[in-house]
Amino acid sequence: MLRFGAGFSVFHQRQLTNGRPVPDHVSGPVSFPFYGADIMTKTYAKAKGRLFTQRGRYYGDFRDYKKEGGRREALKVKGDKRATTDRQLAETLAATRFKELQRKRQVNEGRKVADLPELTTLQAFASLHLMAKAKAGRITDRWLEADELRLERAVAFFGADRDLSAIKVSDVRKWNESLVTDGLSGGTRRHHLNALSNLYRRAEAEERVLPGYNPVRALMDKPTARVQEARWLEVPEAALLLEAARTFKPKRDIAVPFAYALLATCLLTGGRPAEVLGLEVDDVNLERQTVTFRPNTWRRLKTLTSNRRSRCGRS
Repeated sequence: MLRFGAGFSVFHQRQLTNGRPVPDHVSGPVSFPFYGADIMTKTYAKAKGRLFTQRGRYYGDFRDYKKEGGRREALKVKGDKRATTDRQLAETLAATRFKELQRKRQVNEGRKVADLPELTTLQAFASLHLMAKAKAGRITDRWLEADELRLERAVAFFGADRDLSAIKVSDVRKWNESLVTDGLSGGTRRHHLNALSNLYRRAEAEERVLPGYNPVRALMDKPTARVQEARWLEVPEAALLLEAARTFKPKRDIAVPFAYALLATCLLTGGRPAEVLGLEVDDVNLERQTVTFRPNTWRRLKTLTSNRRSRCGRS
């Protein structure tokens, strides 16, 4: 049997005992089936935290500590992939989790007294940040997925429960160095840093960190993409490429069946492959011999100035 003293006062909402709510006026030792033990506290307010099972495995409901990162969670030992089936172990894990959440709540209360932003974990805010970006609709789903991957790598390195205000410039520098070890190029690493910096911009706007706090922005010597000179095709080279695409006969059906049309449009308009693939019928004016690149439901353009009209006819 587990027994906790009066110092373990983690219940701030209504709790259930023997299947019934604990009255607000009740104080002293009360038997909770959640722990299978008598828990000593001075008063018992509302609490929703409790054990529940799904297919014989134990989970804990810590949603009354939502601000501290609490949610419905699998009760499992570190390293295990699935929740435990042992009730006694589940009770111990639940108690440990409650202590952790209580500590975070106490830290938040102390931060409020000191007029500091409340404790905000990286994983929790990254999720909110990505949902806000998706709702704004200013970036494509593909770019949003890429940002999600970058922030997942940040969470894996810094820790899911790491407070945003606890990540320092030196930590960001070490993350960048670890990305080098992983074999990422300078441009890719810069995208990772930019994704984290954008997260801090939102955190600053929502007062989750102190004004101006952004460890990525303060980092010196940020990585950059390697600048390469553009390779231009001379007219004879372009003609050979088009002829090869026109006479190309794929042996398998996975090849692009419209390679000739795609290459010809790219060469005549200077359009990017994604821009050309996203063209609609209304974008092509055969009478004026023009092709118009503009955003549509299929894809966005790279920049605002990418919205343009290219003339494809002979001069």
